Amino acid sequence: MEILTPLIFKKGNMHKQTHLKTKITAEQPFIKYTPEMFGFHNLSGTGLGTTICVVTDGKPDNKYVNNVKSIVNFTTNKELADSHGEGTVVSGILTGKNQHFEGMCPDASLFIAKAIDGGILKFDAAIAAVLWGIINHVDIIAIPTPLEDSCDVLMNTLDKAIDNNILVVMADSGSYPALSVRDFEDKDLGKMSCFVTNNTICINGKNVYSTFLNDGFAYCQGVSCSVALIAGVASILIEKNKTQGTKYNPKLLLNQLMQSVIESPLE
Repeated sequence: MEILTPLIFKKGNMHKQTHLKTKITAEQPFIKYTPEMFGFHNLSGTGLGTTICVVTDGKPDNKYVNNVKSIVNFTTNKELADSHGEGTVVSGILTGKNQHFEGMCPDASLFIAKAIDGGILKFDAAIAAVLWGIINHVDIIAIPTPLEDSCDVLMNTLDKAIDNNILVVMADSGSYPALSVRDFEDKDLGKMSCFVTNNTICINGKNVYSTFLNDGFAYCQGVSCSVALIAGVASILIEKNKTQGTKYNPKLLLNQLMQSVIESPLE
């Protein structure tokens, strides 16, 4: 059964219309995500000792999502649970784990900021979520839905996050001070990942297996998956820097990611 999960973001509220495609499955393939599977080399780890703030639509609705340390609601909807699926898919790609499946960074800690209500992410909720990530001293802030409109206050808030040594990973958002993530076009699906500019990376976010609603699993595709994969790889990279005692910042992390990509740039 294929479900098209609509996340409709109205112009003027920061987001454009996007979709997360999911195909629910009863299969339980053995999958353990690693950076090498998506085009990165010389990186191994589990994200131990790292923290990720996921700005999404609510609490993951799956018992196999590990290490959710804190949840906050910046919407007027009192229900914390994810009802669309994006939060559950993204969180599962990061820290999902059972006897058959393991996300990219299963030992990382997640801070879930519910900032989407009725399919809309408003500026005030996004800004509050980023500030919450800063207050909690997270290592990564992941915003897995594409941005359309720009906002000076949000831009300044993201600058503040970077000044606090936080890597910000955002979906297809080259105008913001962050690592912009894109999914590959169908014609480029033979590739795994590559940088197209110094702060924009493409990664294959199609047919990604992850946790889904009601403790289920699904094959998923969309830029939300791509953002989760890059955030997971970045978590492992940060873990490596911390273990080695290396002083790092978001700019250094971008350079390290670029150096670790196996695939050559897009032509």
